[in-house]
Amino acid sequence: MTDRHPGRPLSAELTERVKTAAAEVLAEHGERALNADMLSSMLGCGKAGIYRRWPSISYLVADVITDAVHVPYPDLTGAIADDLASLIPSWAAPPNQSERAAAAVVSMAGADPVIAAAVEQSLLAPLQDGVQAVAAASRAQGQTITTVQVASWQALLQALWWQRLSPHPLSWERPHLIALLRGVVNAA
Repeated sequence: MTDRHPGRPLSAELTERVKTAAAEVLAEHGERALNADMLSSMLGCGKAGIYRRWPSISYLVADVITDAVHVPYPDLTGAIADDLASLIPSWAAPPNQSERAAAAVVSMAGADPVIAAAVEQSLLAPLQDGVQAVAAASRAQGQTITTVQVASWQALLQALWWQRLSPHPLSWERPHLIALLRGVVNAA
């Protein structure tokens, strides 16, 4: 088996510096500003140091997205709207730098399979798993939950996440979010 990174071992410190700088550039200037020349100049490292870690900027961006987007596992309290709300981080605060970086590139997912895979891995799959866990816990408590209901919960939560990762996200206070979710849960 051949080593993917021949030569000296990769510096974990430089890897983190590159990812942090990439997130900063994406958050402040957008995806068009991010390139290996800019990063190597910013960090005082060679482009080879970047490309030894990521075969293209898309792979670096995918790492930034994976680091930035975290769908928590739901609280399974038995209150469906509350459990669904637990899949969404606190949105009363503005997005942090990592979330703004992810927002700058999430629209590229449709055209870039590497970034699409990162969005699937860090957002869509965990969100679907969380919604399924809420549905299963509710069914275990004797509630009748249809596949249509689960699909509507999934669609709403995904829309809320996309909104969070848009260039101009709204801030949601938890009571407003719970009210919205209760409306969807009670509508079916």
